[in-house]
Amino acid sequence: MKLLRECFPGFGIIGEEDSLLIPSDDGVNAYFTIDPLDGTKAHIRRQSYGVGSMVALVLSGSVVAAYIGDVNSREIFGYRPQSSLVWRITDMDVVERLDGDHSLHRSTRDQYVLL
Repeated sequence: MKLLRECFPGFGIIGEEDSLLIPSDDGVNAYFTIDPLDGTKAHIRRQSYGVGSMVALVLSGSVVAAYIGDVNSREIFGYRPQSSLVWRITDMDVVERLDGDHSLHRSTRDQYVLL
């Protein structure tokens, strides 16, 4: 939270199920949604899948960037503003573009991504 507030002053932050709510400053129509430990029950069971951290950026009511980190595999999947590409980042230094299933005749952004 400290990093988001420092790098994006005025942006709001909404935590999991509104347990945290920092409103955006007047005139700023942007906020981050954060779920630091999605899959709490899976984490408690010590599952090797189904546990992640999620961050999304919402501008004027639309999600423009979203990242999901798999805490067990140390992979991050996401997309950024102004791009229709989805990326996979591993070990924080290897980045690869994910092309998705082009047989669906939909952009990668409109396809579902499953960890």
